[in-house]
Amino acid sequence: MTDEILRRVATQLARAPTSSPTADELARRLAAPADAVREALDGLVAAGIVERRGPRRNRYRLKSGVGA
Repeated sequence: MTDEILRRVATQLARAPTSSPTADELARRLAAPADAVREALDGLVAAGIVERRGPRRNRYRLKSGVGA
C-alpha cells in the first residue's frame, strides 16, 4: 500500500460520510488496485478511523466524530 492510496481512500470516505462503499466500489471510483484499497482500509480500521459495516462487514465508512 502506498501513502497516496491511503490518502485517496480516506479522502473519498470523508467526502461522502454517509456512504458505506465496499473495497471494490472504492477501487473502481479511485481507479486503484483493489488489493491496495483493501490494505489501506485495513490500516484505517486498525487505526480506529474507519469502521466496517453491513451484515457481512464488507462496507466501510468513517467512524462518527472523526474529522469533526
